[in-house]
Amino acid sequence: MDRLSNNEALLSCAILHTMVHNVRNVALIDLMVVLCTDRAIRQRIPRYSTYSDFVRGESRFENALNRKFKEMQPMIVNAMTMLLMSGMINNLEDNEVDLSWEGSRLAFEATDIDSMAVKDVYTASDHLVSLIADMDTACLYNDLRIVL
Repeated sequence: MDRLSNNEALLSCAILHTMVHNVRNVALIDLMVVLCTDRAIRQRIPRYSTYSDFVRGESRFENALNRKFKEMQPMIVNAMTMLLMSGMINNLEDNEVDLSWEGSRLAFEATDIDSMAVKDVYTASDHLVSLIADMDTACLYNDLRIVL
């Protein structure tokens, strides 16, 4: 499998796993996928015990985070498009998406993938969801100093 397809497959797994946690806002999914799939960031995420720790720690890497965020956008759009076209996710109103029954099944089956990268992404995603629970997406982008 070529590098681009491998990246989009990992991003698709990350998107589905993020959505299992009832994250439906496309902007939040986008940011969470960047944070959880970048190796350096996902290795730091388990060290944070609070939202404040997370923001303080990651905002130090503002330039790198913004560069990674911009670089990953085409691949995230491709992964989201493939998931939408294959019926794994459905469009909702107000920039939200939802898992279809097939998407839920695939997300569940993907937990058995024998890949350290996928397992690390899932672990980071699970912890990140607990850190940012109930946070407004715009505040999260502002706190991390993401430039759109």
